Amino acid sequence: MDVEHIKQELQPGLDLLFKYEIDYVNNLSEPLLIILDYSPQNDDPVVSFALSLQSYHEDSFPPKCWITHKELSAINNECPSFHEDYKKISYQDNQFYPFSVNLSGYTPKDITSIRNVIIRLYRHIKF
Repeated sequence: MDVEHIKQELQPGLDLLFKYEIDYVNNLSEPLLIILDYSPQNDDPVVSFALSLQSYHEDSFPPKCWITHKELSAINNECPSFHEDYKKISYQDNQFYPFSVNLSGYTPKDITSIRNVIIRLYRHIKF
């Protein structure tokens, strides 16, 4: 998968919203969109996320993500579930925990959709 092509498509919008990287991590075969040090407001706790871009060319997210916090809570009876098979990853001295989550309503080629999925995931974190 051509990471440089993905970067060129997403960079203009992502640069306005997040500190991020698009890259391969550890031994995963898929590229990840890594959102670093996200906080909705200046005084909110900082969290980092990683989303698989395995299905980027189909404009869909697979049901997996990684979050630097392990404790999550349900919202409207829905909660990402810990999924050990996706394996923990490390990036820039951060430990990311693997989760399975329904991301079928979001698309990786739409910056607003990416922002919305990060906001949604952040709301699940227990601080």
